Amino acid sequence: MQYSNEWFRAVIGGADGLNMQVPHLHGQYELYYLLEGKRTFFIRDTAYSMVPGSLAFLDGEQLHRVFSPADIPHKRMVIFFEKDQITDPAFVQMFQSGGCITLNQQERTEFDRTVEQLSKEISSGRPFDHKAADVLTRYLLILACRARLSPRPPLHYRETAISDAVSYIGDHFAEHLSLPRVCAEVGMSVSHFTATFKASTGFTFVEYINHIRIRHAARLLEQTDMSVAEIAGRVGFSSFSYFSARFKEICGISPLHYRKKEG
Repeated sequence: MQYSNEWFRAVIGGADGLNMQVPHLHGQYELYYLLEGKRTFFIRDTAYSMVPGSLAFLDGEQLHRVFSPADIPHKRMVIFFEKDQITDPAFVQMFQSGGCITLNQQERTEFDRTVEQLSKEISSGRPFDHKAADVLTRYLLILACRARLSPRPPLHYRETAISDAVSYIGDHFAEHLSLPRVCAEVGMSVSHFTATFKASTGFTFVEYINHIRIRHAARLLEQTDMSVAEIAGRVGFSSFSYFSARFKEICGISPLHYRKKEG
């Protein structure tokens, strides 16, 4: 079930357990609520184990991927918000900080009830359904922000060696980063590292490096007058064609179109 207007797009309902096939960056804030099943959400450099009642919030330009290690069916609600429509500092801080929490029973009851009302309005076709959806979505934002500000145990987990690898890649992404080099840096065999890295982040080693590089390339396209070819080399790509293909895969448009779009 999907609904959209000028300031948000909502997707509510069941889905199979397959992982996000093409990891991506996008220009909206994202609110993800798990209704049924189990998922792992990797945001920036941290993995979060999600259970029913877990809530994730992030800036779509942060590196992220949601996946299901057991490939089990799940039901979720995802709302994408246009950034220029979210002006309250508390909401902006919530999304830009990123992260994941699990609601307590009282919070979850109210959140579930509001999601159910939103689902009904989206599919009702009744007069003023769009106004009702607008009000309910704003209320979900308030509930999410209230929950985030309430003290609770941390939800994330870290595999120390993988955390070290993520940090090392972040510091050296523009260099030639081979899998053996990173494995040697964190003291793991290639086979063990490969399996553990994918299980912890949802990314393969190559996918992760490409995403880090593309994210930095996008910033350079926005903030500098460097040529696209120069940017490709600056962030660690030796092949311009490979850089262009990966950029379009992740951002949805070519580097030149991205620069024009971002102005």
